[in-house]
Amino acid sequence: MTRRDIDHAIATLASAQGGVFVRRQALAEGASAKMIRARVATGQWQVIGDGVYRLRGWPPTWRGQLFAAVLGTAGVAAVSHHAAAVLHGIATFDGEPVAITVRHGGSRVAHLGDVHQSRRLLRDHVVVVDGLPVTSVARTLIDLAATERRGRIEIALDRALATKALTINEFLAVVDDLSGGRRRGMRTVRELAVERVGSYVPPSTVAESLLVGALRRGGLPRPVLQFPHPGRGFEGRRVDAAYPNARLLIEVDSRSWHGGWVDMERDRERDVAAAAVGYRTLRFAVKHLAERPEWVADQVRAALEVAAA
Repeated sequence: MTRRDIDHAIATLASAQGGVFVRRQALAEGASAKMIRARVATGQWQVIGDGVYRLRGWPPTWRGQLFAAVLGTAGVAAVSHHAAAVLHGIATFDGEPVAITVRHGGSRVAHLGDVHQSRRLLRDHVVVVDGLPVTSVARTLIDLAATERRGRIEIALDRALATKALTINEFLAVVDDLSGGRRRGMRTVRELAVERVGSYVPPSTVAESLLVGALRRGGLPRPVLQFPHPGRGFEGRRVDAAYPNARLLIEVDSRSWHGGWVDMERDRERDVAAAAVGYRTLRFAVKHLAERPEWVADQVRAALEVAAA
């Protein structure tokens, strides 16, 4: 491939990205480090960030800024907040400032836009819009709830539901995924969810949130959260989740709460009391939910199949 061919390939790529591209893309198209230095030296490629370039003659644009921010970040990143709202056509929001969300611990590119870190930027929270990775409509609204007034989020949510840009089940799924911690704005979105589905019970802990997400992604129905313990002597106590029709209880143990012999003995007593009235209990560690969600879903599926046999 000649240098002319490489220049043409990179120009074609950049034209679909608001005139912007990054070093790794140039290398993938066949450019060498020497060629990159030469193009920068002659002004053919303008440096707008660390390893981020814009073709000469392309004016700075909002779309180009979005590509620069996303491509200039190592790891998983998505356009988010106000910028995502505009890309989705969510009412009442403009596109400023340029904002992206990256997984916690990912590199920051603050000079290219506002950067938000998230421990739970999940794969199904990101969609592609106009070639850009963007937080989904549900995730975008929940992110905005951290800084925007309730009334504005409520109007945007109802319009998104009315125009079918979002379904209530999609909204509830992301509320499930992000519940349980100290995330700002979650009280607002939980209230909005309950108002629209009166029977909805959001996860109260991170463990419950991870459990619900693992089961949903495994194709299983949503369990009943905070189900009353059915065993004698445990009146008023609750289990993390249950499938009442299958007489199946699910408990999630975390090291911080279940580390001593007293806790272990009490857990066994709860399980025995449940078994005495015909309920089976499955116990998982938070680590299972975080690192082996498919396995958790498989175990629950198997237990449900046994119960249905």
